[in-house]
Amino acid sequence: MPLVIALTALLCCTALQTPVVLREGRPSMGTVLEITVIAPDEVTGRRWIDGCFEQIDAIERLVSRWEPESTISRLNRSALEAGARLPAGPTVIGILSDAKRLASETDGAFDVTVGPLIALWREQSLANELPDEENLATTRSRVGTSRIILEEGFVTLTPGTSIDLGGLAKGWALEQVESWLREQGADRALLNFGGSSLLALGTPLDAPTWRVLVGAGERRLGVLSLSDAHASVSASLGQTYPIGAQQFGHVIDPRTGWPVSHEVVSIAIGTSGATAEAWSTALLVRGTEGVIDATTAGVDVMVVDGGSLTVSDDFPDLEWLEVPSAW
Repeated sequence: MPLVIALTALLCCTALQTPVVLREGRPSMGTVLEITVIAPDEVTGRRWIDGCFEQIDAIERLVSRWEPESTISRLNRSALEAGARLPAGPTVIGILSDAKRLASETDGAFDVTVGPLIALWREQSLANELPDEENLATTRSRVGTSRIILEEGFVTLTPGTSIDLGGLAKGWALEQVESWLREQGADRALLNFGGSSLLALGTPLDAPTWRVLVGAGERRLGVLSLSDAHASVSASLGQTYPIGAQQFGHVIDPRTGWPVSHEVVSIAIGTSGATAEAWSTALLVRGTEGVIDATTAGVDVMVVDGGSLTVSDDFPDLEWLEVPSAW
């Protein structure tokens, strides 16, 4: 009888330890965030998923320019004319500190204060006229992360500065969620912001890597293999501004004030979500010329610039669905 009881207890413990796979998607940060977790039981997995969404929602409420009462929205409104100095908590100070660091790291190719240039080109597209040199130079003078001054508990913007964290917030938020998940004991998960910003923890139960379909706009590039990494995918011509017979992309080089006018796609992979996201944008501007600097910053990259493909040495496997030569 004792042997039977012991065997029954062992079988019960084994059954309880069988991991479960849970998936859920919700609207978040202007797209859909899909979360897959591998947890010891359903209750734990649901708690992890809910916690991820709560963490990201809290960040979005503070840093999104689409949230009227976010810290960033209030800063932008206050800085229109006279400049602004507003109190800010550790989340806003943290993401803006990273934004300033990454602007320097990318040689100015990534800049969260590029908003005035985006607004200028949108206006010029509506008028169907290229901006004149004086207007472009004046607008460029309002761009640069040196115009963001961080103090303990406060952010100051110089007059005319505006901040848009749309090209950084998803990757930065995934970095915070990664820390939280690991603290909870989670080590196998996939978080996917619409195929553009990704976090892969560990591996799935049935494969050595997470396999993710990635694309650029309507294109499906291929299947990317990831494990314990952040990834970001960017494209230059997702939106375009027509002026005359020319099409200008929504991605603007903050250093020149001019949009990227040809098709570039980049993928950046690293251990930092913020760094991967910033470099995937910067490489749209810098093209293959920025690959060495990106790898020096600890990011593995792939750049498709026109018909040219450049891949860093440690970039993981990508199973192509559409090869660049066919573009």
